[in-house]
Amino acid sequence: MPELAPLECGIVNRRITSTSTSPTPFRRARGTLLPSPLSEMILDSPIECRSQYAPLLLDPGLRQFIAERVVLSRHRNQTRCISFERAGRRAITGSMGRATFAVQSAEPYGLQQMAMVAVFARYSGSGVQTTIGLGQA
Repeated sequence: MPELAPLECGIVNRRITSTSTSPTPFRRARGTLLPSPLSEMILDSPIECRSQYAPLLLDPGLRQFIAERVVLSRHRNQTRCISFERAGRRAITGSMGRATFAVQSAEPYGLQQMAMVAVFARYSGSGVQTTIGLGQA
């Protein structure tokens, strides 16, 4: 999913590139699903997952830092619809492809925390329904 590799290069270049190999939907307020990656959503599920299982706490202002200082700069995505009719569930539409986000801040602490979460996102996935294979990198 999102990556900053090597870590120092990502901090210097202030870019996060997210590449998804399976449809990735993102949950918005009131349960609405969006098929497009927005800056405040791209690292939201990895932040949530990491906060539940890691002993080292993240800065409580990290989500706000991302929402205010990270913007979509490039993308090449396609939407794909996955049907879950056999399981008696509705279809889900998500995006697949590549999106690059620019970080409009040089604040080292926020960049380092964001880089750490971006690396973790490779393992946790991004978006919703990662347990059934969506949001994979």
